[in-house]
Amino acid sequence: MKSATILAALFMFAAGPSFAQSAAHDALLAQFKSKAEPTVKDAIWTSPKMLKVGVIDNGTNRDGFAAYVCGEAASAGLKGISVQVIDIAKLKSTGKWVKLGEMHCR
Repeated sequence: MKSATILAALFMFAAGPSFAQSAAHDALLAQFKSKAEPTVKDAIWTSPKMLKVGVIDNGTNRDGFAAYVCGEAASAGLKGISVQVIDIAKLKSTGKWVKLGEMHCR
C-alpha cells in the first residue's frame, strides 16, 4: 500500500506545476527531459524559480552539473532561478528529495 501511495504522489506531482510557466521555462524543461540530456532522468519546475533535475547518484557531488543547468537556463533567458540536482532513485523509492547538488543561478 505504501508504494502505491508514493507512486500516486509522484504521478500527481509529475502532472505539472500549479503556476503559469513562460515559454522559456517550458523550453528548458523540454531540453532536460529529452534524450539530448542523457544524465537527467526527469526534471520538473516546483516553482517559477526552482528547477529540480533527477539523476542517478554516482557518488559524486553534482554542484558542477547544477552550474551547467544554470548556464543553459541563462542561454534560455532565465536568470535568478535555483537548480537542485536530486537522486531520482531515492525519490522513487522513498518519496524524499535527496539533494546531490545545488546552484543559485545569476
